[in-house]
Amino acid sequence: MTKENEIENTYTVTVDYTRTVKQAIEAGDYDSVSDSINSKNFPESQAKQGIERAQQKNKVPTQITLIHLNRIVTTDEALKELDQKGYRPANLYELLALGAQQQDLQRTNLIVGLGSSWVLPWGGRSVPCLGRFGSRRGVGLDWAAYDWDVGWRFAASWRK
Repeated sequence: MTKENEIENTYTVTVDYTRTVKQAIEAGDYDSVSDSINSKNFPESQAKQGIERAQQKNKVPTQITLIHLNRIVTTDEALKELDQKGYRPANLYELLALGAQQQDLQRTNLIVGLGSSWVLPWGGRSVPCLGRFGSRRGVGLDWAAYDWDVGWRFAASWRK
């Protein structure tokens, strides 16, 4: 059920869980990528969080829904909303597959995958995001402690 001021768009992408994080990034042909998005900070086992072990060894067609809450929310509020709708937040692999296969999406939308995160040495937590810089596409990190403004879309997949 969608609230009146919320928008959802769904895309089918093939997520290749056999790739490394580096290979998944390369498949997206991004113009810029944060050096912090790597296998050290996002180990494959953590990046595939929420995915059944059998799926992790395959290329899996997955429906990713972009949920636009159309209001300022905290990370906890966004996660609660996704859960109430029956979704789980997209992990890093799903986010990178979405960016690789639907390249124009991030030119018009800021997209975050709250299903994977990197805890920095001092304790702050950041999450992967797809963004734009003019017509250039990038993969970066944003602080999970900040509020998400009305422009963000939350990438999510149905909970199984």
